[in-house]
Amino acid sequence: MIKRIVFTLVALLCATAAQAQTVRMATTTSTANTGLLDYLLPKFRARTGITVQYVAVGTGAALKIGEQGDADVVLVHDRESEDKFVAAGFGVKRRDVMYNDFVIVGAPADPAQIRGVQDAAEALKRIRAAGCDGYVAKPLAYREFLATIAAHLVKVPAVR
Repeated sequence: MIKRIVFTLVALLCATAAQAQTVRMATTTSTANTGLLDYLLPKFRARTGITVQYVAVGTGAALKIGEQGDADVVLVHDRESEDKFVAAGFGVKRRDVMYNDFVIVGAPADPAQIRGVQDAAEALKRIRAAGCDGYVAKPLAYREFLATIAAHLVKVPAVR
């Protein structure tokens, strides 16, 4: 999946930067907080010689920056708003780049019996009904996700 994200983001930036040496991007704080831009943008600059300057704000603010013509690329995650933005003539070539996951992490014993439940609302109802503490349920940035998972891992003997 990360290769698809990298390819799509590079393609978007390259298409925008055909003549420019600097590309201005408005994106969301959640995108910036993942560390993805810190990882990709130096590689993009090394490969193309093009600098990407970005501002990380909320989706609405990023789209407003795009509407005002102060960004060459808008990278947000609100499909309905994105479609309106393009339909109003402010953008072209809308592409899916990435998506958010909703992750629920809990005790290995699964006291609320949510393992395998595909509906987050149902899982949260079960957790509440069971009166369980110790679950983490929210959208997580990648680094926070790894830290949360690491905190709940159970050491398993190596298979030989």
